[in-house]
Parts: sequence; C-alpha cells; structure tokens
Amino acid sequence: MKMDSTMLAERRRRIGSSDVAAVLGKNRFKAPIDVWRRIVLGEEDPIDEDGPAHWGNVLEPVIRAEFLRRQVEAGTAPEFLIEPGRTFFGRHEWEVAHLDAELPGDPRGIGEIKTDADYPKDEGYRWGRPETDEVPEDYLIQVQWQLMVAAESDPTFGYARVLLLQRGCLFCEYVIHPHLELQGILREQMSRFWRDHVLTQHPPTPRDSEEARRLFHESAQTSVILSADAMTALDDLRVLKERAEALELEIERRKYAIQLELRESESGLDPKTQRIAVRWKTQEQRRLDTALVKAQHPQLYLQCGKLSKSRPFTVAKEFT
Repeated sequence: MKMDSTMLAERRRRIGSSDVAAVLGKNRFKAPIDVWRRIVLGEEDPIDEDGPAHWGNVLEPVIRAEFLRRQVEAGTAPEFLIEPGRTFFGRHEWEVAHLDAELPGDPRGIGEIKTDADYPKDEGYRWGRPETDEVPEDYLIQVQWQLMVAAESDPTFGYARVLLLQRGCLFCEYVIHPHLELQGILREQMSRFWRDHVLTQHPPTPRDSEEARRLFHESAQTSVILSADAMTALDDLRVLKERAEALELEIERRKYAIQLELRESESGLDPKTQRIAVRWKTQEQRRLDTALVKAQHPQLYLQCGKLSKSRPFTVAKEFT
C-alpha cells in the first residue's frame, strides 16, 4: 500500500508486516540489514520507480475495483471496501501492521493486494491453486503478522484474502486463516531481532557479499590483520579467480572463431534448423559527453553532476 508521511514515520521506527519476512531472510527484495538500517540509522528504503513495489501501488486501485466488480457479479458484494486500510499497533511498541483494505462481514477480513510477474507455466512458479492458502512464503508471513497485530486491536478480524494480479491479465484470490503457532514464532523472532540488534544498535551479520557491501559501504583509512580463516578464503579466492580468468580466455577464443565466420553478417543460422543461433548486430546508443559538458559548461556540470561512491574489492597478486 502507498503510505503517507505519517504512516512512513511510524513505520521507520517499527517492524511492519513486510519487514518480518526480510528479518527472517525470506524476502526477495530486502534483507535483515535493510530493516536494521531503516530503524536504527533512519535511512529511507530505496525507491525503484520501475520496481514491483511501485507498480503494486499504481495497480492497487485497479485490483480493488476488479475485486468489487466480481463480488457484484456474484451477488456477494460487501457494502464497502475500506480504502485505505487502517494502521494497527501490536502488543509491543515496535509492532505495526498497515492494511491495504478491510473486508466487512462476520468475521471481518484483511485485504492484501499483490502483483506478480510470474505466470503458472513459468519455472519456479511460487503460487498454488486459487482459493487456497498456497501463497509464497514471504506473503504468508506478511499476512499472518497482519492478522496477529490487527486482531489484538479488533478481534473481529478472522481471515485474510490475497488479491493477486499476475502479469496484468490473470486475477486470482487466496484465503488465509490465522495460524496461532506460526504467529507466536514470528513474534518471538522479531522480539529477538529487536532485542539483539535494534536496542543494542548492533547490525545483523550480513548473509553474503552484497549485504556486506551495503553494511560496510564506506571505508576508513585503517588496516586489520586477517585471521587464519580469512587467509584461507583469500587463498581459495585467488585460485578461483585464476580459473575464472582461464575460462574467460577460452570463452573469448570461441567467440573469435564464430566472429570470423559472421564477418559483416548480423546473425548466424543453425544448419539443421535454419534458425538464428547467434547474433552480432550493430547497436547505437547516445550518451552524454560529460567531458565536453565539464569543459564548456562547468557550472552546469557541478549543478547536475551526482557524486557517487564505490568500494571495489581487489585481491593483491603479490603480498606487500
């Protein structure tokens, strides 16, 4: 759901339903360290204007309207679908749940709106049969957290309905009921995260190199003595890099052999099927000549230029 400034301020210092799967390492788009950085350091979640979250917000009114249309056609339309859903706070001060929608009735329901690019025939498809609770694990965790937090303030909540639009053309619904044992586990895990990492301001251990890069994104002018384990990893890394370089050389040799046959042709055909097997096509791309702008319009260059920082990881071939 799209949040206003007040909702965003509340979310920054609490654990929301979409954060729970991230803390548990089950979210495809953010990691435990991202939740920690937002709560402890006050950093904003990155906004991707072409990402799933953005398009989910854009399409949310469309999916809500389609749900109502189907309810009307079936003769079971609720009197209204609250828009937007309310914000609920849990037993602990750091627990929060923002609802996309609320479904009236007895019991009341939570409406969770989703978009997904996956399609039933895709490899690794994560959704089960409609009208079941067979939803991806991260969404199941999200909805169970919403059911737990919301029901503690309003016990009339008894289920959740996930409204899914896949690839902009396939509408499905899934029904999820409260799982008290799972909710207890989620609360226990989030309590531990809050106690061990938020209150102490000690970040969770990065799970991979990318998370380490995000946590330790800026270097200090210091050096450390590497441990025996780190030295072993470094030795292994040097061997693997040598193998990768050798493989890259073999790849270039194969490309060269094919390019000699293609010459000026933009594609090569499989002799058995007569279908395109390889392409080597000219492409044009216009880029801003930053050197020219800097030389002829230095003030404009400073106004429009964006300072970026990086922290490249390099391995010395000879220790000095």
